[in-house]
Amino acid sequence: MRYWKKPRKILGAAAQAGCRQTLPLIGLFFAFALAACNPTPHTHGYGFQIDRVDGQIVADRLQLSAQLALQLSPAASEALERGIPITLEVTSRYRMADDLLRRPLARHTQRWELRYQSLSQHYLLHDLDSDRQTAYPRLRHLLAYLRPVHQQLPRPAEPGAYLAEVQVRLDIQRLPAPMRLPALLSPEWRLASDWTPWPFAVDA
Repeated sequence: MRYWKKPRKILGAAAQAGCRQTLPLIGLFFAFALAACNPTPHTHGYGFQIDRVDGQIVADRLQLSAQLALQLSPAASEALERGIPITLEVTSRYRMADDLLRRPLARHTQRWELRYQSLSQHYLLHDLDSDRQTAYPRLRHLLAYLRPVHQQLPRPAEPGAYLAEVQVRLDIQRLPAPMRLPALLSPEWRLASDWTPWPFAVDA
Protein backbone atom coordinates (compact mmCIF):
# COMPACT_ATOMS: atom_id res chain seq x y z
CA MET A 1 0.00 0.00 0.00
CA ARG A 2 1.28 3.43 -0.87
CA TYR A 3 0.93 6.35 1.48
CA TRP A 4 0.86 9.89 0.26
CA LYS A 5 2.67 12.43 2.36
CA LYS A 6 1.10 15.80 2.83
CA PRO A 7 3.30 18.33 1.02
CA ARG A 8 5.20 20.71 3.28
CA LYS A 9 4.71 24.38 2.71
CA ILE A 10 8.07 26.00 2.13
CA LEU A 11 8.38 29.70 2.81
CA GLY A 12 10.11 31.78 0.25
CA ALA A 13 13.25 33.69 1.05
CA ALA A 14 11.36 36.97 1.34
CA ALA A 15 8.84 35.52 3.79
CA GLN A 16 11.57 33.97 5.93
CA ALA A 17 13.39 37.28 6.03
CA GLY A 18 10.15 38.99 7.06
CA CYS A 19 9.75 36.58 9.96
CA ARG A 20 13.29 37.16 11.10
CA GLN A 21 12.66 40.91 11.13
CA THR A 22 9.27 40.64 12.88
CA LEU A 23 10.40 38.49 15.83
CA PRO A 24 12.87 41.06 17.23
CA LEU A 25 10.21 43.75 16.93
CA ILE A 26 7.74 41.61 18.87
CA GLY A 27 10.35 41.04 21.56
CA LEU A 28 11.06 44.76 21.72
CA PHE A 29 7.35 45.51 22.09
CA PHE A 30 6.99 43.13 25.03
CA ALA A 31 10.13 44.57 26.64
CA PHE A 32 8.62 48.06 26.49
CA ALA A 33 5.28 46.73 27.80
CA LEU A 34 6.99 45.14 30.81
CA ALA A 35 8.94 48.33 31.47
CA ALA A 36 5.73 50.36 31.42
CA CYS A 37 4.27 48.07 34.09
CA ASN A 38 7.15 48.64 36.50
CA PRO A 39 6.45 50.46 39.77
CA THR A 40 6.74 54.20 39.93
CA PRO A 41 10.28 55.60 39.79
CA HIS A 42 10.22 56.83 43.41
CA THR A 43 10.16 53.21 44.64
CA HIS A 44 13.54 52.65 42.95
CA GLY A 45 15.30 55.56 44.64
CA TYR A 46 15.08 58.04 41.81
CA GLY A 47 12.62 60.64 40.60
CA PHE A 48 11.76 64.33 40.76
CA GLN A 49 9.69 66.02 43.44
CA ILE A 50 9.14 69.47 44.94
CA ASP A 51 9.47 69.60 48.70
CA ARG A 52 8.08 73.10 49.23
CA VAL A 53 6.77 76.16 47.38
CA ASP A 54 6.68 79.64 48.86
CA GLY A 55 5.88 83.01 47.36
CA GLN A 56 5.24 86.65 47.87
CA ILE A 57 3.94 89.62 45.91
CA VAL A 58 6.44 92.43 45.52
CA ALA A 59 5.24 95.49 43.59
CA ASP A 60 3.87 94.17 40.29
CA ARG A 61 5.57 90.74 40.46
CA LEU A 62 4.69 87.38 41.99
CA GLN A 63 7.92 85.82 43.27
CA LEU A 64 7.93 82.05 43.73
CA SER A 65 10.57 79.90 45.41
CA ALA A 66 10.63 76.10 45.11
CA GLN A 67 12.78 73.49 46.83
CA LEU A 68 13.52 70.69 44.35
CA ALA A 69 14.59 67.12 45.07
CA LEU A 70 16.23 65.70 41.94
CA GLN A 71 17.57 62.17 41.51
CA LEU A 72 18.32 60.92 37.99
CA SER A 73 17.45 57.33 37.08
CA PRO A 74 20.21 54.86 36.14
CA ALA A 75 19.25 55.15 32.47
CA ALA A 76 19.43 58.95 32.49
CA SER A 77 22.72 58.94 34.44
CA GLU A 78 24.28 56.47 32.01
CA ALA A 79 23.15 58.48 28.98
CA LEU A 80 24.58 61.64 30.54
CA GLU A 81 27.96 59.98 31.13
CA ARG A 82 27.99 58.80 27.53
CA GLY A 83 27.82 62.39 26.33
CA ILE A 84 24.08 62.75 25.73
CA PRO A 85 22.78 66.13 27.00
CA ILE A 86 19.72 66.14 29.25
CA THR A 87 17.36 69.09 29.62
CA LEU A 88 15.49 69.87 32.83
CA GLU A 89 12.71 72.43 32.98
CA VAL A 90 10.86 74.11 35.81
CA THR A 91 7.46 75.62 35.02
CA SER A 92 5.46 77.91 37.29
CA ARG A 93 1.93 79.14 36.66
CA TYR A 94 -1.10 80.49 38.48
CA ARG A 95 -4.86 80.47 38.00
CA MET A 96 -8.02 81.49 39.79
CA ALA A 97 -8.55 79.16 42.73
CA ASP A 98 -12.19 78.49 41.81
CA ASP A 99 -11.57 77.90 38.09
CA LEU A 100 -12.75 74.33 37.48
CA LEU A 101 -11.17 74.38 34.01
CA ARG A 102 -7.77 75.10 35.58
CA ARG A 103 -6.89 77.72 32.96
CA PRO A 104 -3.50 79.32 33.67
CA LEU A 105 -3.43 83.11 33.65
CA ALA A 106 0.36 83.34 33.51
CA ARG A 107 3.17 80.86 32.97
CA HIS A 108 6.95 80.87 33.06
CA THR A 109 9.37 78.05 32.12
CA GLN A 110 13.08 77.96 32.81
CA ARG A 111 15.37 75.33 31.22
CA TRP A 112 18.80 73.96 32.02
CA GLU A 113 20.92 71.60 29.93
CA LEU A 114 23.11 69.05 31.71
CA ARG A 115 26.15 67.69 29.92
CA TYR A 116 29.15 65.56 30.91
CA GLN A 117 32.59 66.57 29.62
CA SER A 118 34.75 63.46 29.42
CA LEU A 119 38.04 65.34 28.94
CA SER A 120 37.72 67.44 32.09
CA GLN A 121 35.50 64.86 33.85
CA HIS A 122 33.19 67.66 34.95
CA TYR A 123 29.45 68.12 34.65
CA LEU A 124 28.37 71.27 32.81
CA LEU A 125 25.17 73.13 33.69
CA HIS A 126 23.97 75.45 30.93
CA ASP A 127 21.20 77.91 31.78
CA LEU A 128 19.39 78.12 28.44
CA ASP A 129 17.69 81.38 29.40
CA SER A 130 20.73 83.40 30.48
CA ASP A 131 23.29 81.35 28.48
CA ARG A 132 25.38 81.02 31.65
CA GLN A 133 27.49 77.87 32.00
CA THR A 134 28.93 76.43 35.21
CA ALA A 135 31.08 73.30 35.67
CA TYR A 136 30.84 70.93 38.67
CA PRO A 137 33.16 68.06 39.63
CA ARG A 138 30.27 65.80 40.69
CA LEU A 139 26.73 65.34 39.48
CA ARG A 140 25.39 65.67 43.02
CA HIS A 141 26.97 69.13 43.26
CA LEU A 142 25.17 70.19 40.10
CA LEU A 143 21.82 68.87 41.30
CA ALA A 144 22.34 70.53 44.69
CA TYR A 145 22.76 73.88 42.92
CA LEU A 146 19.36 73.38 41.28
CA ARG A 147 17.62 72.59 44.57
CA PRO A 148 16.45 76.16 45.23
CA VAL A 149 14.72 77.70 42.20
CA HIS A 150 13.31 81.23 42.03
CA GLN A 151 10.89 82.44 39.38
CA GLN A 152 8.82 85.54 38.76
CA LEU A 153 5.42 86.02 37.18
CA PRO A 154 3.40 89.18 36.59
CA ARG A 155 1.10 90.01 39.47
CA PRO A 156 -2.60 89.17 38.87
CA ALA A 157 -4.50 92.23 37.75
CA GLU A 158 -7.77 91.40 39.52
CA PRO A 159 -8.32 90.86 43.27
CA GLY A 160 -9.30 87.40 44.37
CA ALA A 161 -8.07 83.98 45.48
CA TYR A 162 -5.43 82.34 43.30
CA LEU A 163 -3.46 79.12 43.16
CA ALA A 164 0.16 79.04 41.98
CA GLU A 165 1.74 75.73 40.93
CA VAL A 166 5.29 74.60 40.17
CA GLN A 167 6.53 71.49 38.36
CA VAL A 168 9.98 70.14 37.41
CA ARG A 169 10.48 67.55 34.68
CA LEU A 170 12.95 66.06 32.23
CA ASP A 171 12.22 67.24 28.68
CA ILE A 172 12.15 64.06 26.59
CA GLN A 173 11.53 66.01 23.38
CA ARG A 174 15.03 67.51 23.62
CA LEU A 175 16.71 64.11 23.59
CA PRO A 176 18.31 62.92 20.32
CA ALA A 177 15.58 61.76 17.92
CA PRO A 178 16.38 57.99 18.07
CA MET A 179 15.99 58.04 21.87
CA ARG A 180 12.64 59.79 22.14
CA LEU A 181 10.25 56.88 21.52
CA PRO A 182 12.07 54.41 23.82
CA ALA A 183 12.27 57.16 26.46
CA LEU A 184 8.53 57.81 26.25
CA LEU A 185 7.90 54.11 26.93
CA SER A 186 10.39 53.74 29.79
CA PRO A 187 9.57 54.73 33.40
CA GLU A 188 13.26 55.57 33.93
CA TRP A 189 12.88 58.52 31.57
CA ARG A 190 9.46 59.73 32.67
CA LEU A 191 10.94 61.97 35.35
CA ALA A 192 8.48 64.64 36.44
CA SER A 193 7.17 65.93 39.73
CA ASP A 194 3.55 66.58 40.54
CA TRP A 195 2.26 70.13 40.28
CA THR A 196 2.93 71.52 43.78
CA PRO A 197 0.45 74.26 44.80
CA TRP A 198 0.82 77.50 46.71
CA PRO A 199 -2.44 79.42 47.39
CA PHE A 200 -2.38 83.19 47.62
CA ALA A 201 -4.75 86.13 47.49
CA VAL A 202 -4.69 89.57 45.91
CA ASP A 203 -6.48 92.33 47.81
CA ALA A 204 -8.59 94.96 46.15
